[in-house]
Amino acid sequence: MIPNGIDLARFKPAGEKIEKFLDGKVNILFVGRLDKRKGILYLLKAFQRLSSSINSRLLIVGDGLQRRQAKQFVRKNKLKNACFLGRVIKILLEDEALRKKLGEKGLKEVQKYSWEKVGEQILWIYQKALADKH
Repeated sequence: MIPNGIDLARFKPAGEKIEKFLDGKVNILFVGRLDKRKGILYLLKAFQRLSSSINSRLLIVGDGLQRRQAKQFVRKNKLKNACFLGRVIKILLEDEALRKKLGEKGLKEVQKYSWEKVGEQILWIYQKALADKH
């Protein structure tokens, strides 16, 4: 799978890590509307399968029609490393330092999706397809 490319000229990576999440777990972040179209229940089911073999945490930020159903799934299946961070937007609007930390971390992560890197992946796929044809 080739991810969408990102124009890195619009981003300036740097920043501190958030201490609270530096405990050795792999952090998986979902930010979005909690509704069927976004697939939150599929994500929770996948996390349930993976979390028994991978030391991980699922951080869920958002609200929507499936919020209650998603929380029930977490409780019913005892997914203790699935965390609903709630309606964090209000917190982020009020906490400039946290907003900067999270933004900087995201900007660092986005480097993986530069058009240069994604373009190389696309080119490789085309070259492989052409080689396989011959």
